[in-house]
Amino acid sequence: MGSYISIHNNTRDPYLVKVGPDTAAIGIATVVVTVFAAVATVVATAGAAAPFSAALVANGVIDVFFVSTEALAAFTAAAASISGERKTFGKYSLSLWRQAQCVRVRPNPANSEEVVMDTLYMRPIFSGATAESTNEHSLQYWIGKWGHEDVHTIRLSEQTRRAIG
Repeated sequence: MGSYISIHNNTRDPYLVKVGPDTAAIGIATVVVTVFAAVATVVATAGAAAPFSAALVANGVIDVFFVSTEALAAFTAAAASISGERKTFGKYSLSLWRQAQCVRVRPNPANSEEVVMDTLYMRPIFSGATAESTNEHSLQYWIGKWGHEDVHTIRLSEQTRRAIG
């Protein structure tokens, strides 16, 4: 039993897409877990929290650096390039909270020696709510809703400019 997330590139540009845990939510969770860990450390001096902390670490809920083992695995997942098509990601648990990071690299119209890298974050997005269902999310909707959050201009080296002609 599982569900899926489909990303539809309904723009004219190709995007590199990676679906994983919501990094903004992980940042908030890290702060909460750090506060919990600080409190647990104080309590652990009396030995009260030792069994609970050991159970969390042993079950992969948190490790030494307070990062979920699922989050580490998701960060190493390969990204997919989509251009004018749909790409389906998953099999996830039902209604799982995710984010899609979508990156577009394009020539800088103002300077031929540079490229512009735009990043769109689709968050939160959820996998399907029922078994074998798919929730579809389109890039154009999210561009209209939030726009590209990170825009970087990158100057190409002379060697790279010669290689791409």
